[in-house]
Amino acid sequence: MANPNFGNGAKVKKRWAEGRYAERPLAKFTKGKGGHYRGVWFRSSWEISFAKFLDAAEILWLYEPKRFHLKDGKHYSPDFYLPTTETYIEIKGIWWPHAVR
Repeated sequence: MANPNFGNGAKVKKRWAEGRYAERPLAKFTKGKGGHYRGVWFRSSWEISFAKFLDAAEILWLYEPKRFHLKDGKHYSPDFYLPTTETYIEIKGIWWPHAVR
């Protein structure tokens, strides 16, 4: 399935800055390395691999179930939530300067 937001990153960023995505589902845009697994769209192949690992270990998981509102006005949604242990997990590939922030 094609990603409807692919190539629309500038529009999505503008809407985020305006706060127009505050309570809506997260925009599913990516640089093309995402994909589907078990009916869920993942932003990266690393996240897909981690979901498969959790399944193999029989660990219950949810993908991006919650968005946190940060003090600086931005929003953050960790990749995975493990309800059994009440743990949030973020999968990071390359630590680009903007990702570190």
